[in-house]
Amino acid sequence: LMTTLSKGVNGTSMPSFADVPEQERFAIVQYIKTFSKTWDDKANFGPIVQGTPFPEEDFKNYKTFISRAEKGRKLFIESCVVCHGNSGK
Repeated sequence: LMTTLSKGVNGTSMPSFADVPEQERFAIVQYIKTFSKTWDDKANFGPIVQGTPFPEEDFKNYKTFISRAEKGRKLFIESCVVCHGNSGK
């Protein structure tokens, strides 16, 4: 997801969002993962995309995690919902 968001998809209308700050792209990815139960199973995660990671404690703290997902939700609505709709398809 991070690669798609960062690089776009050649030959489609999915643009690169490389100009969006990295941590905001991570927040968008966290929000996108809430669309599907697939992401509840750690076996479905691909290799970790290296970048400036959030502190590990952020993912252990429910309030911080939800705060990041909410930020991603806002960014998704502003930038992605026009093409993907509210359900992210």
